[in-house]
Amino acid sequence: MEQSAKTKERFSETNESFTMLEAINEAKRCLHCKAPQCSKGCPISQDIPDWIHELSMGNLGNAMHIINGKSNLPAVCGRVCPHERQCEGHCVLGKKGRPVAIGKLERFVADFDGNMQLIRERLPQKTRGHVAVIGSGPAGLAVAGDLARKGFAVEVFEMEPEPGGVLMFGIPEYRLPKEVVRREIRKIEELGVVFRCNTTIGQDLTVDQMFDRGFDAIFMGTGTAKPKKLQIPGGHLADSNTYFHRKTPFCKQIYKIFLQIAPAGIKNMEVCKAGRQQREPGIQNGHAGRHPCGSAYGSAMKSNAGKQGAGSRSQPAKAHGPATVCPDELPERPDAAGKKQPARQTALH
Repeated sequence: MEQSAKTKERFSETNESFTMLEAINEAKRCLHCKAPQCSKGCPISQDIPDWIHELSMGNLGNAMHIINGKSNLPAVCGRVCPHERQCEGHCVLGKKGRPVAIGKLERFVADFDGNMQLIRERLPQKTRGHVAVIGSGPAGLAVAGDLARKGFAVEVFEMEPEPGGVLMFGIPEYRLPKEVVRREIRKIEELGVVFRCNTTIGQDLTVDQMFDRGFDAIFMGTGTAKPKKLQIPGGHLADSNTYFHRKTPFCKQIYKIFLQIAPAGIKNMEVCKAGRQQREPGIQNGHAGRHPCGSAYGSAMKSNAGKQGAGSRSQPAKAHGPATVCPDELPERPDAAGKKQPARQTALH
């Protein structure tokens, strides 16, 4: 039980949210431009200055209403969207300083709305038609929410035991907590959307049968069912390209082992990298000097170079956690055909 709690803590969300005061102060930085570039940078043309202005006045319900006009998954988008290339990347304040933290503000408003369970908008009666949505990933959830708000009766069919698609099974917990996804799905359910899990269209139910049941339209958001093959040795082996989220017994066992051995090394490696970037501004993205791999190996190279320059004997630098070895300098080993291939590297403690 204690080990499970420690593991959960290691994989908890790393990016903390704003407090109420921090969010309002950050919202006040928005210039409320007449021609907002942030909205142009947003793929769904979100009315960003409008809801930020509402937030700056403390009107979180109004801010949420504006966001819901374009987005059904604000708590997800506020965490995983590449804001630095989209809305925040187009913010005029970012040209000479720090842009408004739009993503973090969106996340704050969505989390406040979900945690406080604010009163939802009045919805029209479901009289405009009956629509089926195949797949409960981000596309299926967005379509279901939009149609439900416009007066359609919507049913979502999902082959997995739980809806969410790639949001549930493809994004790690520290990046997007599962409870956040479940909360967003519950909000869509409150719009009148019905979810039918453990149902595979084509096996349990055909498209023709769905139309026979009275559906007026069907939206197919099945995702990328055919994975891209890895161009690596062993990539052709059986089951090497199956989805991890299919939760096979083998993958479950590997994941349990990973949870036990990986977090400490990963966490310490990131701490070391962040510390080096603070001490040595020339290091970016973990790259030390001109070494192509950076990380702990690049740091060790730079550390050893300094020691050799001082006339001392070269000693390998100690990394806080598993060391990373550059693939270019691994010893070669013959494969079954007699050809030489890089040796497999294991973690060094």
